[in-house]
Amino acid sequence: FVETAASARENLDDPVLRRQSAGFIAQESVHSNQHRQYNDEVAKLGYNVPFLEHAVVVQIKATRRVFSDKWKLAIVAAYEHLTGLMGHHLLTSPEWLEGAHSGFLALWHWHSVEEIEHKEVAFDLFRNAGGGYFMRVIAMIFATLGLLANLFWITTYFSIKDRSLFTWSYWTDWFSFTFWKSGFFGTLLRGYFCYFSPGFHPSHRDDSSVVRSWQKANP
Repeated sequence: FVETAASARENLDDPVLRRQSAGFIAQESVHSNQHRQYNDEVAKLGYNVPFLEHAVVVQIKATRRVFSDKWKLAIVAAYEHLTGLMGHHLLTSPEWLEGAHSGFLALWHWHSVEEIEHKEVAFDLFRNAGGGYFMRVIAMIFATLGLLANLFWITTYFSIKDRSLFTWSYWTDWFSFTFWKSGFFGTLLRGYFCYFSPGFHPSHRDDSSVVRSWQKANP
């Protein structure tokens, strides 16, 4: 994400978008560092994090090699829409992280706010580069499949490691959280399909009250 945004920023004339893209790069760099620390803590619990990361690394390398800069911007914009949606619902659906460790909860809430704060930048960079509707839609389908594949890969690994893959409770909980109307995809569907509207822009979803509520609770 950082490399793609930095490359696009080199050709920007719009001072506002240049400033916003600089903020996006800074936030994503911090996110990368926090994810590394988070993964290090997960590894201490006995999970093979490099094994989990391998599939993601393969995807990133393939994307770098196969896609043009404009297509990479389209894919980043799609992922940023998805992470912005997830951020919104992590902040407004406390049941998603019910029972989580306080440090884990604080990290994901902070991350969610930052995803919301820069949700428009990659989309605007993509449009500034001449990206159109067809490319945007195809990129979203690609990003969605990539996200689903990663979720399946990671959750399957954890369930095998925890010896819960073949238990009834695991699958009922998984399907309930993932597909029920108040679960992961159930709550994301409306915002997800908005992306396929020709006139879509991330600013059409007003998250300001959500961010203000978090800031008030975390001065």
